[in-house]
Amino acid sequence: MSGSGSNTGGCSGAGGSCCTAGSCPTGKTCSIATSPYSCVCASGTTACGTNCCSSGQTCSNGTCVTPTTYYSCQNGTCAVAAGATSNANGCTSASGQCCTSTSCPTGKVCDTNVNPNVCACANGTTACGTACCSSNQTCNNGACVDNYVCNSTTCPTGCCKNNVCQQPSANANCGVYGAACDVCEVNESCVAGWCTPITCNQTPPVCKRYVLSNGTCVLENLTNGTACSGGTCQNGTCVSNYVCGSTTCPSGCCAGNICVPFANQLTSSCGTGGAVCAACASGKICSVIGVCQGASQADACWGNNGTDGRCLDCNGDGVINVLDFSCFRVRYGRSVQ
Repeated sequence: MSGSGSNTGGCSGAGGSCCTAGSCPTGKTCSIATSPYSCVCASGTTACGTNCCSSGQTCSNGTCVTPTTYYSCQNGTCAVAAGATSNANGCTSASGQCCTSTSCPTGKVCDTNVNPNVCACANGTTACGTACCSSNQTCNNGACVDNYVCNSTTCPTGCCKNNVCQQPSANANCGVYGAACDVCEVNESCVAGWCTPITCNQTPPVCKRYVLSNGTCVLENLTNGTACSGGTCQNGTCVSNYVCGSTTCPSGCCAGNICVPFANQLTSSCGTGGAVCAACASGKICSVIGVCQGASQADACWGNNGTDGRCLDCNGDGVINVLDFSCFRVRYGRSVQ
């Protein structure tokens, strides 16, 4: 510089770009950290080609781009929607009351035909101050007043709940002739508008019965001692009262509690008159009347295994033994000769 006593602007020779305070374009400052001094982006901005992008801007092909701001309804007011790609709820700025599909009070809906969207009375209702009146109401000084009164005249076949006629189709709304709706007890059902005790009319199996439990008929075992066909009920099962003895088994003997008739008796199990079945002594057999007696000529045949040809397979089991002789005596009433 002519007449200057020292270099300025970081210049050390002629030629080259440089800057001084106030010479840089808007958004840039003259940096003395370089020689010569040069215009750089101001603090808080970033270089983008020859431009400087501010906070919130992005650089695109040397041009600073400001992202589009979108808005949505938040807590009843339009506000910036971070990360959104479009406006919502009719909001176009960060101001004004608004609504969402779930934010309106009972009786109102979010009207999407106005921007921002606002809560409005649902179809079939009319605005009345901040309320919405139904078709059975009129607006009186900002309050909805009922025109309809639920009673026996207006609700002859149902019951009244909150001034609304309810048809008695559920246990929670049971009633008729416009009376107040009743809630039936757990073991009742609503029949023709009256809470009626539930009855169990099903025919139960033997030794069981139906009882009512929480409104449902369930099976229960009959108590011990209840009579059933041929016996008594024990824990839901019919147990026989039969006892083998002289009265119940006169033509046989008792093996445990089972009557063994003469025709089924063996030498090892013989008896009569309902006595306990017992084995015959050695050398004796059980007669057709359940008495142990000595062996006859025909009986001797069995002791000889039938080798003399007088024995036959009477019971058809393929084996000739004492069972066949007993069978022969019972079937033909005589001994083999």
